[in-house]
Amino acid sequence: MFVHDFVSVDRPALAVVDGFARLQPSLGPIVLAAWDADRDLWARLGMAHPDYAPSWPIHTEIGQPRVRPDAVVIPIRWWSGDEDHLVALEADLEIAAFGSNVTHLHLLGRYAFPPSVERWSAEASRAHRATVSAVRRFLQMVAEQLTDICEPGPSESRTATPDTVADSSLC
Repeated sequence: MFVHDFVSVDRPALAVVDGFARLQPSLGPIVLAAWDADRDLWARLGMAHPDYAPSWPIHTEIGQPRVRPDAVVIPIRWWSGDEDHLVALEADLEIAAFGSNVTHLHLLGRYAFPPSVERWSAEASRAHRATVSAVRRFLQMVAEQLTDICEPGPSESRTATPDTVADSSLC
């Protein structure tokens, strides 16, 4: 299934790119926290969200960033579970300037249902909603962390170009 979402970060793009490089070691715990954030709500609604939630340890993998004229694109994967209950997501996380002091984090990816979930069942529908919710929460949590660790604009002395982004600590 496909999933996509975005959030805004009130920081300049280059600061966010540099901040993301510092944030990478925390991505596994952020993914797990994103899944756990809605666990109680799903349980109250009688949905088996915990069955879809990654268990510890969660594995994250960050690929080699690609620099485009308008953005930095970072391949990201996370997975957890055994063969019968595998939760996995492969996506591109795009960091793009949206004006001089706002940056969009856009995640576009795909994930696989656990093998035990029948594709067109009510359970699959719940699994999809749980995944979409977790992706949104993940982006929100990453944006919050980046807001905390990145310097605000407008005193950004560098201009975001492919060359300046390639020189950042992420690439």
